[in-house]
Amino acid sequence: MRVIKTVSCEESLKYIDCWDMNLSPDERTQLYNAADECMNVYCKINNIRLSGIEYQYGGTYIPILEHNGKEYALLDSMRSWGKRMYDLWGDGSGSDDRSDKMGYCKWAWSNPDEIDKMAEKNEAKG
Repeated sequence: MRVIKTVSCEESLKYIDCWDMNLSPDERTQLYNAADECMNVYCKINNIRLSGIEYQYGGTYIPILEHNGKEYALLDSMRSWGKRMYDLWGDGSGSDDRSDKMGYCKWAWSNPDEIDKMAEKNEAKG
């Protein structure tokens, strides 16, 4: 499995969702788990740090994955994407602690990296 491109949320609807309902529950789980792992590696390698809102509505960020000759869209919800980012990058503070059960919220609706940049700009303005 590999990411072959990213598309807009609207365009992603032209592809089969990784939760393909034509597959058996076991096949669907295996496909999603493989897509999940592939996406985590892709995000780490490419330093992808997006909020759930950015992921869904910010441009062309929905990944299209190729698996066994078929193309699938990984259609995470904003919360699921936030959880992915929290698991990969933490809360933006640099801490390795991932024990906050609501930590995904820091990424679902906002991007801790951008919040930090705005705070730095405001401090610089004095």
